[in-house]
Amino acid sequence: MQAADGSDNHGKSLAMVGDSLYLGRTKVVAGIDGAKFYVLDATDPATAILPILGSYSGSAKSVDGVIVRGKSEPDMSASLPALAFVLTPEELKVLDISDSTTIGQSGAMPLASGTYGSPIYEPVFDGEGNYLFIGSTDILKNGYLSIIVPRP
Repeated sequence: MQAADGSDNHGKSLAMVGDSLYLGRTKVVAGIDGAKFYVLDATDPATAILPILGSYSGSAKSVDGVIVRGKSEPDMSASLPALAFVLTPEELKVLDISDSTTIGQSGAMPLASGTYGSPIYEPVFDGEGNYLFIGSTDILKNGYLSIIVPRP
């Protein structure tokens, strides 16, 4: 994938909300380390290169999953931030995407699988309501399912 910022690497995860496309990418190649999470303007999806509305770099080698909440949900209060839950091999990040031009990290939860505390491999990520589900394997190919629920 050729991004509008000129870097060359691969898309890994997508979420579409309204006219915004949220894209997670793998590690940038050729020694250039750049953003791994992008908000793209998908108003005209037929364009060759979608304009970048905002991005977030962070230190992860890849973004393996993206779930967006609050951008277009009619029952969301205007006082609550729009959030992107971004899964990396090392942690689950919570990004405030209320303003695409100033994306900031609101929180993070470290992830490790198995007794070795190694990064998770090839995770899958989904959500339903207030629940987040992460499936992964560890270095010994043991499988894990993590269910993240809100505190009462």
